[in-house]
Amino acid sequence: MSQDTRDRILQAATRVFGRFGYTKTNIEDIAREAAIGKATIYHYFKNKEDVFLTIIRNEAKSLESRIDAAIEKAPTPREKLKTFFLTQYKHLFEHVNFYNLTQEKLIGFHPIVFKGLDQFDEYRRKRIRGIVEEGIRRGDFKPFDVNLLAEMIIDLNKGVFFPLKIQQRDFDVEKHIEFLFEIIFSGIEAPQATRKRRSTQSDSRRERGVTAHEKPSKQEMVSEIEKK
Repeated sequence: MSQDTRDRILQAATRVFGRFGYTKTNIEDIAREAAIGKATIYHYFKNKEDVFLTIIRNEAKSLESRIDAAIEKAPTPREKLKTFFLTQYKHLFEHVNFYNLTQEKLIGFHPIVFKGLDQFDEYRRKRIRGIVEEGIRRGDFKPFDVNLLAEMIIDLNKGVFFPLKIQQRDFDVEKHIEFLFEIIFSGIEAPQATRKRRSTQSDSRRERGVTAHEKPSKQEMVSEIEKK
């Protein structure tokens, strides 16, 4: 078996799935796109589902590597959480054409996409739990139930961002991530960590020469709300 042929099949399948969706695509379509015989595909994959799951899992592995590299550069658990989701959703939105998702197709995609992302979901839970545990050890976060908090953060982010992209609503993912986590942190951040962050923000504004008449950033506006 040739790795080049296998890669050629996966690249062709990615294009076809993106064009027609999973349900309407068949092995003949993939073979035609790859300019090979249908029988050749069965030398490498069991069936259409096997091809699709391979693509999904390869993409998930690529995303894990991208998240790990980004998190390594984040200095605090607070920044690591934001970086995790910012990296994840930027990657998803860059590759959303592959899924070719609309609200209609999303229903049909769910079972197989979830099956393909089972390993990534476990990776995501472990990563988020680890970051939350680090935050609690450092005194940055309140001592909540780690497993429950991790699941709630994951579900909240999925509930906010995935529908926005599926509905093709235009928005700035970075600003939404920043604002959403300001809301989350207002509930889970330990008081001493909040005081330290506000002090750092004030010092930063003074260093930049920001005057009282200038408009504060969105993060600083949320901090002011927290004080009340």
